[in-house]
Amino acid sequence: MSDERLRELERRWRQGGRPDDRLRWWSARARAGDLPAGADLLVARVAGGALAAERVELAAYLGDARARALALEEVVERVAYGGDPGAMRVVFDAPDLRLDDVLGWVGGLALWEPGAVERALLAATRDAAARDARQDLSATEDEREPWLHGWREVERERRLAAAQAGLETLERWVEGRARPDDDPLPPAVQAPHLGPLVMAVTIAARFVLARRAPRAVRPEGREDLREWRDALRDTVPDPRDVRDAVRVALVPWALGEVLDADRGEAGP
Repeated sequence: MSDERLRELERRWRQGGRPDDRLRWWSARARAGDLPAGADLLVARVAGGALAAERVELAAYLGDARARALALEEVVERVAYGGDPGAMRVVFDAPDLRLDDVLGWVGGLALWEPGAVERALLAATRDAAARDARQDLSATEDEREPWLHGWREVERERRLAAAQAGLETLERWVEGRARPDDDPLPPAVQAPHLGPLVMAVTIAARFVLARRAPRAVRPEGREDLREWRDALRDTVPDPRDVRDAVRVALVPWALGEVLDADRGEAGP
């Protein structure tokens, strides 16, 4: 197919905004070999009704290269009208990201699907817990008071156990596996004195609770995102760690490519 024909199909989509015109343009690009590896499979799934085009946009926002080749301009337009300016620095992989940029990007997930914010905070907090578990506490050990190392280890085990209990409960809520009478904030987590990690789990739970409330009284969530940032600011050394944890967890979910552990293959 000629470049002129491809440009004409793109023009129709850009000017009319009709979903069928977008699919014609995507399909023509796939036939012309104008897409990176794997993007043609996304087009085929959209054409077959197995994947919504809006989920391709969401994956592009999250950073998937295949989806970006298809929908980056739509992402830029949507964020320009309703998102956080810092979010675009994440979308374009700016090398000098700030944690506020990444949190603005996380909040922008609600432009596509409000529940994606909960998933993002769950993934980022789980990654922070894994970093806490790997931290070498001996590096801060005072040789004059060796008992402190044992105390630090015990305290870490307490906070990790509490955080893990909270994360597992939140995951059941986010995945729709919780019972209606379940509390998204289990007793083990209702102890913010255990430290920033447990506080971060508590803040993530607020988003789950807010989604249960009537739409008219749901909080905007920006203040909660700032509190989450403040809770983990000292334990997240690089904002890219938060970005990467969210990408790894949410791109497969957005595209329906979540790994089925039992079958060892990707599934919806």
